[in-house]
Amino acid sequence: MSLSDSPEQGQAVLEWLQQTGGDIGSDDIVALAQPLLMQVVATHEQGKVAPLNGIDHLRVSLGHVWYANVHAQDPASNMAAVRKLARPVSGVQLDVTRRLRAGEDMQLQDSTTAERDEPARLAYYPDYIAWEQKLDHHDALTDTFVLGMLMGSLATGLDFSDPQQLQEFVLARHDLCALNSRLSPVIAMLIRRMTSLEREQRPQDLLSVATALAHYRFQEVEDSIAEMPAPDESNRRNMLLSRLQNRLYEISRRNRLLYYRETGSNANLTVGSVPHVINVQSIRLQQLLFTNEELCKSLGSGKPLALYRWLRFEDYPFLSTSLDRIRLQASRDVREFGFSQLRLVTAFLRWHNLKDAPDERINSPLILVPATLRKRKGVRDSFELDTDPAAAEINPVLRHLLLELYAIQLPETIDASSFTELEGLHQSLSEQLARSHKGVELELVKVPRVQLIKRKAMRRLDRYRRKLRKTGSGLKSYEGLSYSYGAQRHDPLGVQIFARDVRPANAPDRDLLEMDPHHRVIEQMVASADVADVEREFYAIDQGEEKGSTHWEIDLCAVSLANFSYRKMTLVRDYTELAANAESEQLNFERLFSEQTRARFDEPELAPLAERYNVLPIDPSQQAAVLRGRTGQSYVIQGPPGTGKSQTIANLIVDYVARGQSVLFVCEKRAALDVVFHRLKQVGLEDVCCLIHDTREDKKPFISALKARY
Repeated sequence: MSLSDSPEQGQAVLEWLQQTGGDIGSDDIVALAQPLLMQVVATHEQGKVAPLNGIDHLRVSLGHVWYANVHAQDPASNMAAVRKLARPVSGVQLDVTRRLRAGEDMQLQDSTTAERDEPARLAYYPDYIAWEQKLDHHDALTDTFVLGMLMGSLATGLDFSDPQQLQEFVLARHDLCALNSRLSPVIAMLIRRMTSLEREQRPQDLLSVATALAHYRFQEVEDSIAEMPAPDESNRRNMLLSRLQNRLYEISRRNRLLYYRETGSNANLTVGSVPHVINVQSIRLQQLLFTNEELCKSLGSGKPLALYRWLRFEDYPFLSTSLDRIRLQASRDVREFGFSQLRLVTAFLRWHNLKDAPDERINSPLILVPATLRKRKGVRDSFELDTDPAAAEINPVLRHLLLELYAIQLPETIDASSFTELEGLHQSLSEQLARSHKGVELELVKVPRVQLIKRKAMRRLDRYRRKLRKTGSGLKSYEGLSYSYGAQRHDPLGVQIFARDVRPANAPDRDLLEMDPHHRVIEQMVASADVADVEREFYAIDQGEEKGSTHWEIDLCAVSLANFSYRKMTLVRDYTELAANAESEQLNFERLFSEQTRARFDEPELAPLAERYNVLPIDPSQQAAVLRGRTGQSYVIQGPPGTGKSQTIANLIVDYVARGQSVLFVCEKRAALDVVFHRLKQVGLEDVCCLIHDTREDKKPFISALKARY
């Protein structure tokens, strides 16, 4: 066999990839790709690089791909050009996740796939080459990229010399298992990392890749399933308590603690801090509100967070309305339930339920910080946010579900003022995921992400001038908005007000042709022709692009403010304490959950008038309920509104106090507490009562009441 390379030899490799690749198992991929990887590793140890500038040097024999060692080359270096091309698009280091191009039909297409003869740029090129090879740069990381492309072609059966099939691979690169269901997630993850356009994200050691590929089956540690103990009397109480506790965790789609979605009742402060600018390079990182060391220090300083410093109210007119709605809802919760349910979400977990719905992306708040939002009146209203980072906790519903699904244990609380603790949480969760499920990659998103979109505008300048003037018959004006309800030009005022003041926009609605008509570019267009083609780049905030079920994220760049349904979560800790003391005798628990038939209550004996301490009107059934309280028996009083339950409770409290005992009266809603306290205050017994709604807010009034009493 001749060792000279030729296009015919490369064509033979392509035919072999198409015939062999596709719906093949992971073991076949390892057997076919491992010899080539080890040959490239040996070439690198000799200080050379493999002849992988395309596939013309490759040969196929005995079911393996290889190359003649005499074709190994010396590395070619052009790092200056590589660094210049790989430099981030913005001086603030914003992470550009996708580059899109709008076609003539305005459909967005991924622009990271380049044409075969296109000049060098950060993109995927046909014919199994790396973008840096277009710059005459070839080193070990270049070989890693080409090897990843060969493995990707083998795993999917796609021909990367065909631009359309290459585009299909690029779009599915983050979830290759969708193209080959027999592909191991570990191998899919290796291919994804090896084919990254960013050189620093590729594996730096090819030998470790070859080792991981050879032992991919050992990357998973199977969960040990403990045997369920028999439901005897010793653990019956624990089982009941656990079942009752689990009922508090509502895991339906209605629970925003698990399935979070952005609505008008919450506010994404990170998006609200991104200014509307023409060029994304004008955005400075210090302008944006996201979870970093600076924000953690601000939360821990004890000073209110001045939102006017971060948020762009002039660019997002709806933001002030959303914050007002959030503030009023928090105030209603305080009045009704006695505590605020407002939380500042400093981190989100974007994950998948791989057992029940692997294709569905779930956005769940991860770190919840208690917060109080205040509004200060002025020429321009401003908002301040008080937080308690020491009381921050991991989302209890998410913590429960991850424990049930993957045996992942997360801490209950976290210090939100420590960025180091947050990084430690990411490390701990990554390690537990690696033990629980192979191939799942957890990324910590530290930098706000944007998508760049190129659009081509083709407009006639006379139509452009008419749009600027907005004049004509039947056209009216309101606060700078021109509107009309005519048949020829139907521009309703309400639609325009909604578009200007209400509808949120991810990217500024300013293209080059809608700028000031006196702009020099427009002047040049006016002088040159009646038709102008202008292509410019826009940006849109990326809030978590779908990258496959095995790619999870802890997103620090979506700081949000929202009211959650948090009332039931306060009972979770109580059940945990009860379960910890399950061995001790709990009389009330046994009475409630006893399997024996409950005994019928005997009517209590009627006490003499001198021993009845009723302070409010009472009927015989209410009197019987008060007297039954003296027997020490547990019972339930129920009835519709207006039947005297609060009146009975007030008399019951007075009966205990008059006999030298104390009473703890608790209720889910604050209004019920206020009603009973008001009834006791009306009869002059407020001095023997202490009303506490919030342990922090009511501390000073409680101490003042004690001082006045003593």
